[in-house]
Amino acid sequence: MAETPALPPLVARLTAERGIPLLAETAAGDIANGGGEWLIFLPGHGQNHAETADVAVILPELLAVFGGRLKAAVAAPDLEKTLRRRLDGIALPALVAVRGHELLGSISRVRDWHEYVDAIRTMFDGDRIAAGSTAIQ
Repeated sequence: MAETPALPPLVARLTAERGIPLLAETAAGDIANGGGEWLIFLPGHGQNHAETADVAVILPELLAVFGGRLKAAVAAPDLEKTLRRRLDGIALPALVAVRGHELLGSISRVRDWHEYVDAIRTMFDGDRIAAGSTAIQ
C-alpha cells in the first residue's frame, strides 16, 4: 500500500488550525447527502505545485467573503483523483464547487481575486462556467 504524501504546511494548517476537513472519497457522499454548498480544495497531492500554498491562503479569505454560505474541505488523494477524472483532468491546484451531489464547476491555479469571487458567484448562483455539470456519489 502506497504511503499518502504529507500535506504541504499551509494546507495542513487549513485542517489542523481552521478545522477544514480532509475529505476522503468514502466520505464525499456524506457531505453530498448533507447538502450545502462546498468548495473542495484539490492541492495536487505529491505533485509539489508552487501555487498550492497560495490557494491554501486564499481559500479562508474566500470563505469569509461569502459570509458562511460556503463550507470547505481539502480533498484526500483518492477524492482528488476522482474529481480530476470527472472534471476532465483539470489543472491543479483547484477549487471545485459542489452543491449536494452536483459538481458545479472548478477554478484551477491561482487567479486574480475578482476572478475567484466572480466565478464562485456564477457557479453557485446558477450559471455554470464549466462545460456542463456532473453528479458525485
